[in-house]
Formats: sequence, structure tokens, C-alpha cells
Amino acid sequence: MQDFCKNNSVDSVANGLEFTRYVIEEGLDRPHGDWAGDVQGNNPRWVNDVFGTIGMSSQAVWYENAGLGTLWGPRNVIYTSDRYCMEIAAGDLDNDGDIDAVSNHSSLDSLGTSFLAIHRNNGNGTFTTTTLPSLQTGIRQIRIVDINGDGLRDIVIACDAFYFDWQSGTGVYWYRNNGGMNFTQNYVGGRCNAWKVYCIDFNGDNHKEIVVTEAYWGENENLPCRVILFRNNGAESFTPQIIDPNADPADGSAAGVICADFDKDGDIDIISGGLSNGEIYGYRNIGYPNFSKYTIDGDASELDGIDMCDFDVDGDMDFVAAGRNYWIAWYENLAPASPGNFYKHIFDTEWRYFDLPYTTYLDGDSCCDLIVSIDGYSNDGRFVVYLSPCSTAAVEEKEYTYGTNWMKVPTIISSDFAKIEYSIQDRGDIKLDVIDIAGRTLQVIEQKYCNQPGVYRTVWNINKKPNGIYFVRLKSNNISPIVRKVTVIRNR
Repeated sequence: MQDFCKNNSVDSVANGLEFTRYVIEEGLDRPHGDWAGDVQGNNPRWVNDVFGTIGMSSQAVWYENAGLGTLWGPRNVIYTSDRYCMEIAAGDLDNDGDIDAVSNHSSLDSLGTSFLAIHRNNGNGTFTTTTLPSLQTGIRQIRIVDINGDGLRDIVIACDAFYFDWQSGTGVYWYRNNGGMNFTQNYVGGRCNAWKVYCIDFNGDNHKEIVVTEAYWGENENLPCRVILFRNNGAESFTPQIIDPNADPADGSAAGVICADFDKDGDIDIISGGLSNGEIYGYRNIGYPNFSKYTIDGDASELDGIDMCDFDVDGDMDFVAAGRNYWIAWYENLAPASPGNFYKHIFDTEWRYFDLPYTTYLDGDSCCDLIVSIDGYSNDGRFVVYLSPCSTAAVEEKEYTYGTNWMKVPTIISSDFAKIEYSIQDRGDIKLDVIDIAGRTLQVIEQKYCNQPGVYRTVWNINKKPNGIYFVRLKSNNISPIVRKVTVIRNR
């Protein structure tokens, strides 16, 4: 066992939220992608291992979490190719209970071809790899998500021209999971230079939409980069809609993208930004499919990756962003009723190329931790983690019964907000909504992919609802719906 972390921990404090930093491995040549999951299926709850990619070594790898995020095992090589290994994503692709992985590999020569490698988990820390046919493009980001609502996790990829001129294969693809680790390729389209991608169901029909941002390599580098929503018509044919025609200037690049109900009004919003102009934007859902753009941060120099979590466990969705100009920051969501009301806490400035943050659970509690790749050149790169200790409220979650599915909702509510707690036994897509007695959806409270079994908290904003009787429903592709009757009585 190698202790890469010894003497490398530092404390970073942001408004009472303390991150403790540990280095997993350093001296790497262009580490890039990162993800997390219990690789061998024997970790305690809230303790995940780490996946990563090392670009110039052409490797997809994983590291064993041997000490609650403070001690990490040596590098385990999943797969080595002859091409640059860009990113990795993980999820149970064959529904056998083990977490599998997908990595992408792009040539750096004039061929400009890329392929996906599917890594099936053998259950003992080893993987069996198969590859999908090459594409005449550069594959950037990967998502593993059930696009068509059939209970099987599919693969979605964003493709740009990478280091080359415009190629016909750029855009968005999804690979339908047919079971048995067999996948069918489908071109979503849009003729865009897709860079980052996120998938979520905006309208509650159990079919995912796809949001992408564009990179600066493209058919016409004089055009600004865009944020594009591919609307799923319910049969997995997609209609592109330009959410922002000017997310970053010409010869620039739009950055990472995330989607959640940031203002707690029941609608899914979008956050993205520009690498070149160093700005972070919110796109408030004002009635799907319409969005209103606002600026969250005008000083996010060389912004790259974004991910999200409720870091301070107050019921509001926060996010974390990383910049290639010596910074990584937690953006605290202060007031859901006021879009754009985020407070920026920079908590590390040591390295030049902070790249991709990924939120997960590493140290055995239910507060969000971070994995971050520092995309160093000439063997100056590293993978690091930031551990966040739980607040008192979050520590109490350990008293709940795990391994069961349940939901707690007040039976009588006399204010405009109600706290909801729920537990899921298996990772998967969840939807928390409000229905009437006929089962018709009145409001979506929360909709997301939970990558870790456990207890979750959220807040139901009722200020637009009249007094009366409602039913709160928790649905997932892995459980039978849970429904609770609620009576709303307010003096007004």
C-alpha cells in the first residue's frame, strides 16, 4: 500500500465549510478525467474509490480508497490504448450490481479518430474491456444515464474536432444499451462542436434531454460558442434549441455544464460559462423550454469544469467550479428565491491547471467530497481529493436505517417551505414530484441521478400552491413509487 497523501494535507476554509486536501498520485503527464464508485463492492457506505484517466500515458485507471479518503492504494490500470485517454465515466451498465466504466481515446495524429472503451467490472477489482467502432472526431465528455427510460443505462458522448479542423462526426451521440453489454450507436445531431454534456429530464416524461456546450475548434472559429439543448420528443429523436448563442467569444470555448433546480421553483435550470471570457452564467427555466440568462460570476478566469452538490446541507443546490488559472471555488447558493444569488469561496490556488471537479462521497459521512484532476504538463499533473466534514445536521443521517427505501414528509404544512428526506437503496434516477388525487403531476420538486445509495434532503417550495391536500411521490427506476399525503394549511 502506498501512502501518496502523507504530509500533503492542507486545510481550506470557506465560510465555515472546511476542505482537507489529500493527493492521490502526482507526477502524472496530463491526468484529466475523474469519477468515483465502489469498484470491488466491499466499501462501507459513503466510501468510494476513484477512477481517472492519464492522457499521455493512454491509461484508464482506478485507485482504492484505503483510508476514508486519506490513504489511497497504488494505481490500478484498467486499460491502456495507443491514443490519448481523455475522460471516464462509471455506472452499472449490465445491472449486475457492479460498477462498470467507459473511457474515450483519441488519436493525436492526422487521422483524428476516437473510440470508446467499455470496461466490464469482473467484481474483484479487474475489468474486461471491449471497444466500440471508431468515430471520425474527437470524443470529449461521457455520461452514463438511462436516456429512453427502459431501466438500462445508456452512454452519451460529446464530440468536437479535438486538435483538428472541423470533422463531419462532431456533435452528440447516444449509445442505446440493449443489455448484455451490447450498444447501438445513434447520432443526436445538431452539427455542433460539442465539448461538455449533461443529461436530465426537463419535462417529466421519463425521457432525458441533452445539454451541451461548444469548444473553440470548429467549422468556423470566428463564430461564438453556444449552449445547446437537444429536446427529446419522447421517442429519442432530438430537436436542437440554442439556449445561448454567445456563451463564449469567437475562438473561445464554453465550459462545463450542470442542470438542477437551483432556485427551488420546481423547474430544472442550467449553469455553464465561458473558458475564454471567464464568466459563469445561469439559465433560469421560466417555463420549459424557455430560459432567461443571468451572470453568476464575471471573474472566473479560464473556467473549465463544473459540478454540483448541497455542500452546506441547507437544502439548496450549490456548485463547484475549477479554473485553469490557479483557482477552484465553491459557490454557495444563498437564496433560492433570487436567481444568481451565489457566494464564491475560493479554497485552493496552488496549481495552474485545476481541471475537472467531481462531487462524490469518500470519507464515510454523507457530506459531499471532491475529486479534482490537475491537468499538468511534463509529469506535473496529479489527482487530489478534498474532504468535507459533515455538519451536525448531516451527521444525524447516520442514525437512519440504511438499505431501505423511505420518504419523510410533514403531514401538515403551515409555511411556504417543507423539508423532505428520503432514502434510496440503489443508485439510479429519481424523481420527486407533487401529484393530485388522479395521479397528475402538479410540480416537480427534484429530479436527478443519485450515484450513491443513501439518505438525501431537499426542500419543497409551496409558495405558489394554494391551501389544500396534495400527494408527494418519490419515483425511481429501482423502486416502487412511495406516496405521502400532505395537507397544506397557511394563515393568509
